[in-house]
Amino acid sequence: METTVAELRELGLETAANDLERKLEFKRKLLIAYENFRFVSPVVIERFQNALKAKTLKEWSNKYGKCYSYDRLCFIDIKNYKDLPPQNVLESMRKAKALNCFDGFDVAKLETVTHEATAPKPDPIIFGKINGCADIFFIDQWDDDVKIDDILGKTEG
Repeated sequence: METTVAELRELGLETAANDLERKLEFKRKLLIAYENFRFVSPVVIERFQNALKAKTLKEWSNKYGKCYSYDRLCFIDIKNYKDLPPQNVLESMRKAKALNCFDGFDVAKLETVTHEATAPKPDPIIFGKINGCADIFFIDQWDDDVKIDDILGKTEG
């Protein structure tokens, strides 16, 4: 296929060459990611969010009316994550980066949602992400308030 990209460029079909090159790069990234990492689809995340909400939902009333809280999994771009992951997680990220298949990383951690505010909880999970792919890829986790095994079944991903 690279010959095709080069041939398109040689013939002046820059937009077609760029598009084909982008598609080939996307395919390369997906092949590496699916081969090396467990993956989580949006349907599984939604299923986990619904189950977690049902499990942690608390309702009460105060003088202003009905109140509620529940836990949910939130995703934070690694660039905006302020805490320091453990060394083994940093090493897992180094290995994932070396495969050159991810466009970025998200930290997934539990937060408590209330009718008034949200309060983050510790113990995140690192996921790799590929632009244009709805699935996210499990890199590593630490501590134990939420684990990949809580999100995925044993035979999923």
